[in-house]
Amino acid sequence: MQWLAVILAVCGVLVQLWTFGSLPIIALGLAFSFAFLRPGA
Repeated sequence: MQWLAVILAVCGVLVQLWTFGSLPIIALGLAFSFAFLRPGA
């Protein structure tokens, strides 16, 4: 089920890249910070 969430997130980033012509830098930064810096992982 986690792979489905990853696929949907990638699709969302691609849609924003296609529509606005830029990557969501702040959103990606927050996502990576939650993924890699969470305590007790």
